[in-house]
Parts: sequence; structure tokens; C-alpha cells
Amino acid sequence: MLSSPRKPLTTNADKTEVKQKRGLTSPSPIERSEATLGGVVGAVVGLFLARVALETADRPWPWLLVIAIALLAALIGFVLGRWFMNRDRALWPSPPSIPPARGGEEGVHPPGSGGEEGVHPPASKGEAGMRSPGSGGEERLRPPARGVPIGVRWRRWPALLLLIYVLWPRRDPLVAVSVAALALLAWLLNEERCAWAATPTGGIEAQPPLNPPRGQGGGGIAPPREQRGGRSAVESLADGVVFAAALVVYTVTVAPDVLPADFGEFQLVAARLGVAHPPGFPLYTLSGHLFIHLLPWGTPAYRLNLMSGVLAAGTLVFVARATRLWARRLGASPAVVIAGGLAAALTLGSATTFWAQATIANVRTPAAFFAAVAFYLLARFAAATDRHEADRVLMWLSLTLGLAGGHYPPLAFIGLFFVAYVLAIDPHLAVQPRRWWRPLLLGSAALLLPLAYLPIRGAMGAPLAPDNLASVEGFLQHFLARGFFGDMFAFANAADLPHRLVLLPTLFRFQFNVVLLVVASLGLLGLLWRDWRLFVLLAGGLALHTFVTITYRAPQTVEYLMPAYPSLAIAVGLLPSLIGNRARDCEMQSRPHTAKAMELLCFLRSRTSTLVCALALWAAFLNGWSHAPSFIELASDYTARESVGPLLERAPVDALILADWRWATPLWYLQQVEGVRPDVEVQYVYPVVGEEYRESWWRRVREAGLGRSVLLTHFYEFPGYTAEPWGTGFLLRPRPVAELRAPLVLFEETFGG
Repeated sequence: MLSSPRKPLTTNADKTEVKQKRGLTSPSPIERSEATLGGVVGAVVGLFLARVALETADRPWPWLLVIAIALLAALIGFVLGRWFMNRDRALWPSPPSIPPARGGEEGVHPPGSGGEEGVHPPASKGEAGMRSPGSGGEERLRPPARGVPIGVRWRRWPALLLLIYVLWPRRDPLVAVSVAALALLAWLLNEERCAWAATPTGGIEAQPPLNPPRGQGGGGIAPPREQRGGRSAVESLADGVVFAAALVVYTVTVAPDVLPADFGEFQLVAARLGVAHPPGFPLYTLSGHLFIHLLPWGTPAYRLNLMSGVLAAGTLVFVARATRLWARRLGASPAVVIAGGLAAALTLGSATTFWAQATIANVRTPAAFFAAVAFYLLARFAAATDRHEADRVLMWLSLTLGLAGGHYPPLAFIGLFFVAYVLAIDPHLAVQPRRWWRPLLLGSAALLLPLAYLPIRGAMGAPLAPDNLASVEGFLQHFLARGFFGDMFAFANAADLPHRLVLLPTLFRFQFNVVLLVVASLGLLGLLWRDWRLFVLLAGGLALHTFVTITYRAPQTVEYLMPAYPSLAIAVGLLPSLIGNRARDCEMQSRPHTAKAMELLCFLRSRTSTLVCALALWAAFLNGWSHAPSFIELASDYTARESVGPLLERAPVDALILADWRWATPLWYLQQVEGVRPDVEVQYVYPVVGEEYRESWWRRVREAGLGRSVLLTHFYEFPGYTAEPWGTGFLLRPRPVAELRAPLVLFEETFGG
């Protein structure tokens, strides 16, 4: 007799899959809690928007109406938040379902066996849950079945940051904008991370080792170009944005005219190919002279000020590049790599002294530029994959250090840690002279060749050049700055050092806000744990240069600290990478016994990294925002010309002007560059050891005699003379004075009556 055909067996997994496709299954407790939390996020957004809208109206509202609007906004946000969370879960591809076998290996149906069509056994133990190409299923590789990643489910968590302003005790539009900007930054970074997590490998990418082996030649598969020190299109775009934005900011706030003190001296010697104070700065003088003649607009003083802005913008680009390379070696995601570089650049670019020096003629900005280039080349050296590439980077590094040493000798203190880092990355280099004798020769030539300018121009009688500069003794005296030897380590003693160390918090707080200093400190501590070589490079150079600076007897301590600021900026940019996930940790998600715990750990570390990265960018922006008004005001400052111009123009014929260093240099600039009153002699009254400064002025007055008009830039009372106001200075006249020579205006006013 004929029997009815047997119905195929149906498993519980098959029933569940059918219900899921028809939308008949009820959500699990975890899914319900996630939807509720998504609603909470939406409610926070609604409350934030409601408060901003009510405050924007700028009118008193009844408190019942305020409560009603807040509840309505929170309810609408809660509903929308749940809807978006459920939509994200529905759009995410569900993991492949592998029902138990009926007769064969559990969970595997051979093709044509009557089971699930297109499910094939894995090729190996490590490929469980993946389909090979051409197997009849999906044509692309897919990650192991793990459902919706927790990071993707919580992709809108940055909106919770808006709760800060929802609970803020008073109305403050600046706080509202700042919190919204912080949330937006975190969201943008988080969206990229979610896209990274959705890659075929689930966001797990192999990272290069901290110390890749360097063979004689390349072999195997070459790492990506950006891991070898190259740059992707996005990174090149980021560099262009950093340079352009920094150049615009520094150009808008650049000093418009001649400056006092050392800055006026540099403007003079660059325009006239003179010789600056020890150590002479010949490379800066030559570069400045070339820049002045290439730029077609503005006064020579303005052009040299603008050169500092160009160098400062370049410094930020190299700091960002170095940060990106080291962040990538630490295993950061692409978004954190780029954002970390931007955070480092913005941190350094917004520092008070760095910004100030970027708008005036000075030698500290080129020093910071050389330090930034050296950091970038060190990162390139660490990322080199073969000996040929490492040796090529070593040549560039030697050239940079040679030029830096000839321009700014104090960089030698940080240079010690540059060399130590190279040897720590490649210990065999020290015993391979055939690899380092060429870089050593190149660096020596880069150091010595620009110095030939000093004796040559000294023999030609260049402006401000010492009389004996053409001799060997005079050259060494000037370049080695032997006159300042007594100031080096002047405070490095038990009595003075504690008082100098107390100044450090104030000095660094003057440059960076508290958030940036905390992030930089945590970044350095994290490097001690993750990459001790990089920690020694950054923290060691920072500590040594800071010690040398605070023990040096000079008033411009914040300026001398400038070469140390890039280390702090790089530490700020690296902290998000130190907190973020490493490939080794995320790979543990594929192990059944650690999958859930490691997924949660990776989620927490990843989102903390995103939050810290957004916080660093936000804090760096606020750091610059707080400094901007001062520099905008200084961009229209003509104090130097207004102070000494009238004094020089109204001086009697063949007069003598006695000036301190602050006003002597702009007077010389106006005379020798712009040709104002060359008949007047300007003498710098320099301090003499063992002599009061007032006595130095009085001695110069006596040496001038009675037959010459003498003007002072500062007021002093000398016996037998009357200091008569003359423009912005004072005219000395022997007593008795019968009538005034200065064109004074009578001012009728009674004081004390």
C-alpha cells in the first residue's frame, strides 16, 4: 500500500528562524533593555533641544509650561530613540544559522544531503562560521557569527554628553555650544568606529609590531603604505587643512610692523644681512633675508613676522604626522589616528607662547619646527620595515639635527634622547659604522656650513657684528655664547632650585588648560606601560629641556621652553590610541569562553578612547579660543613705531640717543632699513657687571659732553641737567634752562586744589 510522504523534520532552530523572518517573535530581555536605553538617549537629546529653544526665546516662561515642554520633548525623544535602536538592529545582518546535523557532523550539512542548502563545513578550525568563495553561499567572507556588535548597538551614546548642559545650573550659551561641539566630535568619531566594526574582519586589523625586523631586503607582503610612513589621501587632506587653517589664523594675528628688543634685532639683521646676538643664528638670518625678498608685499619687518607663521604652520603638520605614525603602531583605528594627529596639532598651535611666537620675528619658532621634523623622522624610522628604508630616514634625521644644532644649540639636550631612541629601536646600529658614518658626515656639514656666514660677514663689517668676529677666538666667543656661560645652570643649586620648580605648574598652565595637561600626563603614563622607548623619548626630552630652562638665568623662560611643547602635544594625541583596543584583545572575541567579556571590554575601551579624543579636540579648541582675543588685539599694535618714531624724527641734528635694548633695536631698524634720520647716533646702554644701571646711563652722558644734544628713552635725573620731555623721550639740557625747546602744549589743570 502506498504510504504518504514523510514530512521533513523541523528543529527548534528552524522554527525560530521562520518566526524571526515573519516578525512574530517577542524581543529578548536584552533587546528590550537596549531599546529602553536608546529611548533614554533620545530623551536626553529632546531635553537639551527644549532647554536651548526656551533660552533662545529670551523671555520669561511659566514654570508649568516649561515642565510641560520638557516632558513632551523627552517623550518624543524617547519614542524616536527606541525606534532608531530597533531599526539599527533590524538593518544589521543576522548571523548565519547552522541547525544541528542529522546523521553527519554536528552543525554541518554536506551539499545535496537534503539539509539546509548552501551550508558547507568550514575549511579549518579557525574559519568557523565563514563561507569560502564559490561554495554556493555568499560570495564574500564574513566574520564569525556574533550578532549585532555592542559598539554598533550603542552608536548614539555620544548624545548622553548633552546631559551636562541639561543639568547645568545656569544659562550659559558658551557652555551649551561647547557641550554640543563635544558631543558632535564624539559622534563623528564613533560613527567611523562603527563603520570600522562593520568591516568583513569585524574591525580586527593586524597591526605592525612595535619593533619590526629589518632585513637586507623586503620579503613577503609589504605593509600598507601609511604603516611605512606614507600617507593616505585622507591624511594628506588633514595635513592640508591643518597647514591652511594655521596659516590663516597666524596671518590674521601677525604683528604688523617693527618690534622691540630681540625681535627688532632679528628684523634688522635679516633685512641687512647683519649678525644677531650670540650664537648669531646665521641660518635664520639667511632664510629670513631670502623670505623677505621673495614676499612681494608689506614692510621687511612684516614679512619676517609672517615667516614665523609659515614655519609654525609647518611645525603643526609634522607634529600631526608624527602622532599619526605612533598612534598607528599602537593599534588605533583610522579615525582615532587622524583625530589624534589633529588633537596634537591643535594643542600645540593653541599654546600661548607658540601662538605668540608664530606672529613675530624670532628664533624659537624655527627651533620648534626642527624639533617637530625630528619627531616625525623618528616615527618614520620606527615604522621602517627594512634596513634600506631605515638608513634613508637616518640620513634625513642627521641633516635635520645638524641644521637644528647650528641654528639653536640648546636643542642638543633633546637631541640626546633622539639618539637614544634610534639606538633603542635598532640596537645593532651602534656597532655598524658603515650605516652611520654617512649620516654623521652629512649632519656635521649641515651644522658647520651655515656657521661660515659669521666670520665672513664679520670681516665685511655687517650691522651689529662684533669687531673680532672674523678671528677664531672671536668666532668661538660669539657662537658658543661664552658671555652667557655664567647664566647656564645658575639656579641649579639647593637654595634656588626648589623656588624654580614651584614655577612649573604656572608656566605650563600659562600655555595649556587643565584638561590638556591632564590628558598629556595620562598619555605619558600610558606610554610607560605600552611603549617605554617612546616614553623615554618624550618624557626624557621634556624633563631635561625643562630642567635646563628653569635653571637658566633669563627672563624669557616660557620662550625657552618652546622646544619642549611638541612632546606634550604628541602625548595628548596618543592617549586615545593608548586607551583604544588592540588587535590582540579584540581577537579574543572569537574564543567562546571569552567572547562576551572581551566584546564588552573592547566596547568600553573603544568608547573611552573616542570620548578622550573628542575631549582633547574640544579642550584644545577652547584653549585657542581663550587666547584668540589677545592676539587679535595685538595684530593692530604699532607700539614700537609709535614709541620711537617721533623721538627719532624730531631729534636735533647729529643728536645722540641713548636707549636700552628694548628701544635700541627698533631705532636701528628705522635708521638702517627705512632710512629715517641716519644723521642721529643711537647707542645701546648695556648693563655692566658691578655697576648700577643708572650709573651706566650717567657715564654715557658724561662721555657725550656738553656740546652735543643727548636724548634718553627713559627718564633719569642727573646732577646739572634737566630732562625735558621730547616726543616720547627726554632731552637732556644743562642747567640753568631759560626756555623750553620742545614743542609742548600748555595744559591748564590744577592738581591738589
